Amino acid sequence: MLDFQEQDDRYRYCLQKLGELQGQSIQVDEYQRPDLLSVQDFDWFYPEFRQILMEITKKMDTTDRLLLNVSSGTPAMKSCLQVLANLGEIRCTAIQVSTPAKKINNHTRDGYDVQLAWEADDDNRKGFENRCQEIRSLGLIRLNQEEMIKRLIREYDYRAASLVADSIVDGSAVRYRRLLTLAEDRMLLNLPEANVIDKEENFNCIPIKKSGDETLFEYALALDIRIRKGEYADFVRALSPLIVALFENVLQNRMHIDVEQYIQTNKAGVRLWDRNSMNGADILSALNAEYASGFQYGFVKSDHLVRLIQHYGTGDPGLVNLVINLREIEETVRNKAAHEMVMVTDDTINRYTRYHAKDILEMLKRLFKYSSVKVNPEDWKSYDRMNEMIIERMSAS
Repeated sequence: MLDFQEQDDRYRYCLQKLGELQGQSIQVDEYQRPDLLSVQDFDWFYPEFRQILMEITKKMDTTDRLLLNVSSGTPAMKSCLQVLANLGEIRCTAIQVSTPAKKINNHTRDGYDVQLAWEADDDNRKGFENRCQEIRSLGLIRLNQEEMIKRLIREYDYRAASLVADSIVDGSAVRYRRLLTLAEDRMLLNLPEANVIDKEENFNCIPIKKSGDETLFEYALALDIRIRKGEYADFVRALSPLIVALFENVLQNRMHIDVEQYIQTNKAGVRLWDRNSMNGADILSALNAEYASGFQYGFVKSDHLVRLIQHYGTGDPGLVNLVINLREIEETVRNKAAHEMVMVTDDTINRYTRYHAKDILEMLKRLFKYSSVKVNPEDWKSYDRMNEMIIERMSAS
């Protein structure tokens, strides 16, 4: 191309004549690469074209439109421009131009007269055929978007997956869009809404349906996801509510002690021991016996529940040791995370407690066996199973 340009200035000449024909002033910017010989190298063109196009878009305003001719050049050049147009990073429109004969052009190299060629060009006459076509490549764009959605699903980022699905313009996401809402609701513990979709879509991805038990188990699964995503600070903050709820459940299920009847909740939603309900009750005697200075009324704490399990669970040392360990872990990491400005990682959890986050989760899984929640080993993998079911639905025709 550079050789031809040097011979007769053909490219600038034709653009100048086009400007005269349309009554416009056309500015020509050239990017010359005389040393480029490997014109088939896609990997060379991609960063080069991307940088040039990014520079152009920085100068554009909302009234400008960038058109990319994806019909001219080597296959590497054309495919590179098409990929850049499809990725959506650059605001542009890909244009394909068919030849007048609807087949490959006849490239005459000898005796070429640019002025004669311009005068004889049928495209300059009235009634010319517009051979330009906007190439949207919706199928290719959709495939790219759906691959992104699949990656986000496997990373448990259902909100981001939903946003990408909403950007698919051909309506194909309707097959699985509600399932992303189900997954998002499930992660947020909006279980009533998640169960409605689960039933209506005949999906059956939520393994435990019993009220109360479902919330406990889904909360524990959400903690597991926090670990997988490396969100250790969130994991630490979410430990206490689950531990307290599980301790209460174990007391009810194993010792037949319903502590809820001795608790009142104030207007602020804080749970407190109720003096009137506890007065004369065996549970008060048990707590007084466990504390050297006697039981002190106030907030319901996991330590109170541990003392009750110790008192009533003397016949099950495995359970007692488990709840004592979990209580110590909860107190240690909670105090560190709540009172110190520290970055919480798996290593810091291990340094504070001698356990890794996964070890703590395994201890919680063991505690579930003492609870009323009937959990099968496969139920702990239900998020991954749900993910694959959604991806399967995406692939269905």
